Amino acid sequence: MKKCINRAVICLLLLFGMGSIVSAQETNSFRIGSFHSAKGFGVCYEQIIDEYNFDSFCLYADMGGVLIGEHSTPGIKFNYTRDIVFKTIEREDKTVSLYAGPGLCCGYISDFKSPKSITAGIHGTVGALLSYGHRLELSFNFSLDLAFKLIKDDRRTILSLYGSGLLKPLLPEIKILYRFK
Repeated sequence: MKKCINRAVICLLLLFGMGSIVSAQETNSFRIGSFHSAKGFGVCYEQIIDEYNFDSFCLYADMGGVLIGEHSTPGIKFNYTRDIVFKTIEREDKTVSLYAGPGLCCGYISDFKSPKSITAGIHGTVGALLSYGHRLELSFNFSLDLAFKLIKDDRRTILSLYGSGLLKPLLPEIKILYRFK
């Protein structure tokens, strides 16, 4: 089961990464950093397409249920979004960019007291990117997942709604990013 999940994650990264490689050749600008939240922690890659668009890829350890003692091990989750900057505020050497975007999510994660299961669905973010005139940037955002989980037990397979994705959008996410140009 874990081999299958590892292969699925690698395939998704390659699939989404191919589009970014083409974009990277055009703009040659991207950000790499870390993802921090009560939801989990991991790594992020953001491909800057132009002044108003960027693709965000995050792979992180999903801590759903671990922090409150429901589960002993974290799951793994992957998010992709196409973020659109809708407002930019500039002051001296500081810039705040407000953005939102749709995307996809998948993973092998837990949902409340249910066992870990394969989850996939639609992902969306809204946030702010802070730039201070140098390459270190901070991103503060909130995300929502409208996803389904596939639970297998001894007798049957159940497809159900991923409740944590709808109930945890108010948990803030922080990305610490370094921009390469």
